[in-house]
Amino acid sequence: MTIKGSILISIVIICYSTIAFAQETPIIYLFPGQGSDERLFDSLKFKIDYRIVHIEYPIPDNGSSLSAYAKRISKQIDTSQQYIFIGVSLGGMIISELHEFLNPEK
Repeated sequence: MTIKGSILISIVIICYSTIAFAQETPIIYLFPGQGSDERLFDSLKFKIDYRIVHIEYPIPDNGSSLSAYAKRISKQIDTSQQYIFIGVSLGGMIISELHEFLNPEK
């Protein structure tokens, strides 16, 4: 093997390692509407392999605001990885509140 061949193989290995570590599987958080559950999203198909997390809604505290409720729900979200929110009805309203203090990819 020549020096050129060795350098090319090294570059390919370095590039492959960098790509493998940089491409974590993004997480999609699904927020259903009030009175519905994860079955609402059964027909969704994604072209890329995402990790899907269905958000569970806790019982709201009496008199709590939507913002306070969203903060309670935010404990279910792993912000150390790329993440995306998809919500319907009440889920969309909660996502709007979460945008005030979280920065999802989409």
